[in-house]
Amino acid sequence: MTETISIDQIAKETDKIIEDIDDNQVKGVSNLCNTLSDTLSKIDQCKKLKDDLQKQADKLAQELIPQAMQETGLKTLVLDNGDKVEVKPLLRVSPLVENRPFVYQWLRDNGFGDLVKNEISASFGRNEDDMANNFKEEVKKLGLLPKQTEKVEPSTLRAFVNEQVVVNGRNDLPLDKFGAYIGQQAKITKG
Repeated sequence: MTETISIDQIAKETDKIIEDIDDNQVKGVSNLCNTLSDTLSKIDQCKKLKDDLQKQADKLAQELIPQAMQETGLKTLVLDNGDKVEVKPLLRVSPLVENRPFVYQWLRDNGFGDLVKNEISASFGRNEDDMANNFKEEVKKLGLLPKQTEKVEPSTLRAFVNEQVVVNGRNDLPLDKFGAYIGQQAKITKG
């Protein structure tokens, strides 16, 4: 037989449970929560410190050291601890999303269209294997709207820009649209 419990009974039992909780237990839980909050704050501070240190390291490696070594005519420098410092070329290529159609068209117009991957796909649900197998022939008849994606692999685009600009000295590449940065960077090899 099931016993019916009223809302008043539930409220009384809840009040009794709350009264039975020792203040020390609540303080212990509160202390743990405060410790968690403090720890999360310290993690945020460490992340910000890491970002600030990375910016400082980038400025040293990409601006200050290459400039100073160039001004002094140094190609390499061996530090007291045996580490070797050299300035190497730096190339980054990452076109903004809004510039990608321009970059892809530029590549096609200049004879490098084979770098652009053009993928068309459609999604099929369960038990639609036959439809998927006939996709190429039947796409228009089925009324499907295939998804088209164009892309150039980042490493391929970087290698292309390096070959064209750094190696071949080509100067008609729209580097701003390609999101290309060409500079120098100090590299430290542990001694």
